[in-house]
Amino acid sequence: MKRILFFFLIIIVSTIGTNAQRQLTERQKRTLEAKEAGGEKLEQYKAELLAELTGKDEEVYHEVAQTFYELGMEKTMDSIWTLVKKRFPKGQYVRNLAIQSIYDEKDPVEKEKKYQAWLKRYSPKRLGEDIVYDYGRVDVGAAYAEQGNVDKALEYANAIQHKGWRGEGYSLIASYLNKSGYPEQAAMLYQMAWKNAEQLKEANDKGNMGIAMMGYPSYLAAYADVCYRLGRQDEALAAMEKLPFKRRNFMYANLLTEANRPLEAFVFLWEQVRNGNFDANVLEELKALYVKLNGSEQGLEFYLEEWRRANEEKMKQEIAKSMISQPAPDFTLTDVEGKEVKLSDLRGKVVVLDFWATWCGPCKRSFPAMQKAVEKFQDDSQVEFLFIHTWEKEENATETAVKFLKDNGYTFRLLMDLKDPQTKANPVVKSYNVSGIPAKFVIDPQGNIRFKVTGASGSDEKIVSELTLMIEMARQADLPK
Repeated sequence: MKRILFFFLIIIVSTIGTNAQRQLTERQKRTLEAKEAGGEKLEQYKAELLAELTGKDEEVYHEVAQTFYELGMEKTMDSIWTLVKKRFPKGQYVRNLAIQSIYDEKDPVEKEKKYQAWLKRYSPKRLGEDIVYDYGRVDVGAAYAEQGNVDKALEYANAIQHKGWRGEGYSLIASYLNKSGYPEQAAMLYQMAWKNAEQLKEANDKGNMGIAMMGYPSYLAAYADVCYRLGRQDEALAAMEKLPFKRRNFMYANLLTEANRPLEAFVFLWEQVRNGNFDANVLEELKALYVKLNGSEQGLEFYLEEWRRANEEKMKQEIAKSMISQPAPDFTLTDVEGKEVKLSDLRGKVVVLDFWATWCGPCKRSFPAMQKAVEKFQDDSQVEFLFIHTWEKEENATETAVKFLKDNGYTFRLLMDLKDPQTKANPVVKSYNVSGIPAKFVIDPQGNIRFKVTGASGSDEKIVSELTLMIEMARQADLPK
């Protein structure tokens, strides 16, 4: 249920009222000004912040804690959270911590009992109906769905209150129902999810449609996939065609072919190839459609080779534009085999850093491509890949990371950037000013950052091709012409 926690962070920001947003922005401006000024002005600002911790408004304490985090004072922030727990023992912060015991429970019946007890102690009537209650509802509903208790799963799905987050809740429970062998019910919830988003958009409900529309494409794609597997091709195709052309997946080509629309299927696949989103199976399907439309493969390889050359040149030009030159912060970490790794000791090599975490979906989605890249350069002694696990959320982060890589057959060299017990920060990722993961850095043999990539998109082949070009450009950086 970690996905629930991720959206919890998003919704906290997106659902704050207009006035609170304005105050938060003003506070952020003052924080930035104080940090830039430093000295006496910064110390005065810190004192003013601490002076706010006297009232009975818990949200003020939350804002002050966040501000100290932005000032890089994680230890002070933790002290404020300790104070919040003492002053507001039945408040929002303690409530949000207490829900973790519900997430940790595996048995759905026991999970429901814990949820009801938690609901009684932290009543929405007293604290106000908050999205965190929906996280609990969805967590219980998903647990029942995973067990195959359809009635209970739907009961909790239908209890979701937050309009903007309903789609996420429906979708999460639907995914478990689908895995448990109930595709019909899953399709129903996926349909409810995308229709909810459409209704919010039609009503111009700006306060709720943000998160709903973010998830809208995935709800439609999941609905189309389930319908396709159920043999409901017309519904699947209709759902796919609601999506923008670039957001349609490869099942769309199959649906077009089955609907006797081979030319449209070919155009779609050719566009995917031109954008670098393809693999060997897509090329085979493209060839089959070409033969169906033209009678033979004659001419296709010529166009593919022309595209390959043009695409490689275009990719080179785009990557060259993104090239930078910044000294890479040095660090010393120990890999999971106990060997010390110091970045400066790797001078003379191109080093690829990949900051990731086990809870990070995009990080894990990029790993098949990263495994291919590692294998491509495994015999090149002048290229080193370091996969740095950071921003851990588990107490046993090292064991969890090792198990994940082993279970999935990834042969990565794993380093752990664990929180400093004093500062409460992950020192290496902080020194690289990473704002989101996955974050990849390509460092040249002289120890300079040449490329930084945040996020992961495109096919495995595209990711490997781009990374290969970055490595080769970094290898040649600053060499005599």
